[in-house]
Amino acid sequence: MNILGRSGTSITAICLLLVFLLEPACAAKYYSPDLRSSSLVSAPSVIFQAGNAASNTIFTNSTSARVTTPALPTSPALYFPTSYNIVTGTYSSGTVPGSVNATDSNYFITGSVGAVNPQNAATEFIFSVTTAGPVQLNLTIVQQYDKSSASVTIQIFNYTGNAYPTSGQGYSTYTSSGTAGTDETQQLTVTSNPQFYTSAGQVKVKISASRNASWNQKANLVRLHYYHAVYDYVLKIVNQQATAYNIKLDTSTLSQTNIGRISNFTAWFHNPASTQLQALSGSLPTQTGPTYTLGASATVFLAVRLTTTSSGLSTIDSYLRIYPTGSTTTHTDYRLTFNLN
Repeated sequence: MNILGRSGTSITAICLLLVFLLEPACAAKYYSPDLRSSSLVSAPSVIFQAGNAASNTIFTNSTSARVTTPALPTSPALYFPTSYNIVTGTYSSGTVPGSVNATDSNYFITGSVGAVNPQNAATEFIFSVTTAGPVQLNLTIVQQYDKSSASVTIQIFNYTGNAYPTSGQGYSTYTSSGTAGTDETQQLTVTSNPQFYTSAGQVKVKISASRNASWNQKANLVRLHYYHAVYDYVLKIVNQQATAYNIKLDTSTLSQTNIGRISNFTAWFHNPASTQLQALSGSLPTQTGPTYTLGASATVFLAVRLTTTSSGLSTIDSYLRIYPTGSTTTHTDYRLTFNLN
């Protein structure tokens, strides 16, 4: 990792502290920060430091270094539901996780309800998971219905959208077996913004079904494989002032080189998640991030992850833009150049 920094002239104090943290990663990277001011706002005070304790300064203005880190882990954490909620229908029998942590003869059963056809049932299963962000979620559902051909929908709650999705990777539909009482396996894999589907150590899954006449929804296995996010590199941004600022990354006015080899480059503000820049399969669909409010005396982490299809060097130039609250034109630009190899 190569880090270059140049300070600007202070006009009005913002005093943001950027701290550089290192964690296991999948590739080596370079950051080359540069700083400029726009309008009547000062340059942030920037320090690059090593380790979570951030007690040892290793990179300061006008210095550089490179860090190579090991590969991403391949073993996910395994979770089963710790609670449930009957959204529609009536509880019949079963416990969590006891009835849904193995494929056996023990089922969690919800009965359908409805004054007229079709009758419906929906059960929500809640997982307690790590607060570390995910890079991938794999959900496995094994269930059956005691009547044939029910219309089934499986959804993973999107906390960013504050709703269960109706399309995309967190959404799946199917028609159950034409033979009643047949266990069937369904799988959902979330690789696109999986951090949207977890919040404060929680993941929620809803299984809904609809069919004429009364019937029972019988869940046999509800399992989540949770691949922890391992950040290639992390910048810690600390607002040392008693005033909030708005920040975002912007690469729209800058040039990029050799991004065709990039499978996934994602830079985001962590907890709550806010994807700022993203290059996928050789293109750069997300060039400007949404505004993120950095509260008075608050801290946010800029996390970065990279996977590539081949060796080489790619460059993504961006600005960390810092706005006083209420302004959309007055800002400080702190330039970050990501040299990705």
